Amino acid sequence: MINPRLPCRFVAQGFLSFCCGAFLSLQIAHAVETGPDEIQFDPHIYAYTAEFAKTFGMPEIWVSDELHGVDAVAYRVMPTYASCGWARKLDTCFRHNTRCELDLYFDQRRNPLFWDERHPPYRYPLDRYSTKFISPTPRYRSPIRQGENRIVRTSPLIDSARGKGITWRYRFSNKDGRGSGFALSSGYERNVFDQIDLVTLNIGCFIGVNHLDLVTEEFLMSRGRMSLGVVKTVDLPDFWSRRKTLADKKKERHLDVFLKEEGKKVLRELRENTVRSVPIFPGN
Repeated sequence: MINPRLPCRFVAQGFLSFCCGAFLSLQIAHAVETGPDEIQFDPHIYAYTAEFAKTFGMPEIWVSDELHGVDAVAYRVMPTYASCGWARKLDTCFRHNTRCELDLYFDQRRNPLFWDERHPPYRYPLDRYSTKFISPTPRYRSPIRQGENRIVRTSPLIDSARGKGITWRYRFSNKDGRGSGFALSSGYERNVFDQIDLVTLNIGCFIGVNHLDLVTEEFLMSRGRMSLGVVKTVDLPDFWSRRKTLADKKKERHLDVFLKEEGKKVLRELRENTVRSVPIFPGN
């Protein structure tokens, strides 16, 4: 999350990386002074307009004129709860689970959104609360527009011309819309900064994203054949998409290592506890 009230630093952070031997590499990083003697490095992947960078003192290296329809985007890979029960064992847990989200910042003058005023001014991802483990119903606490498609009826955004819900679709092909899917909003905050709205999308990990569309219910019903059903399009820069792909590969390596280790354990246990096969038919 960007905080305009804290001084920012643009630094070159050196770190050791191990891949086919140890070597020293250099990573460009953004840092924020959070106290007199404390600096926190910002791990998120950004792209933003020149005006946004100037307003919030962000590094110019991530300014892009290829960014359209939005003022800033930040890709976040956030740690979340461990998942257990692998190989049918409750104590076998994968502890590198992450939640991959996209923060979109919209200037209300340059890139206005149309909000359903019946919704509260903000809603944060449910993973921040214990309600995730108490009941699944809180995710439906938002007002529901009756008679609309289930994907759009709880959306806080509406088509201003018709007053009906709209939702987000992601694409990584500009030509024909292939490689697309729906990105549900996991949170939002109107006026998160002065005249700037924030929308957070849960896009999942390992998904390529070059474009985002706000689409209508009619677009959903036509299975994407109605070009008139696209209310707004966001174009993301190539350099941002490449950096996102690298971050996803790092997470994928964690999962690959875990699965290989657990797979070896399962095979070893099968060999050590081999059960003699019993004939299916008596007398054989």
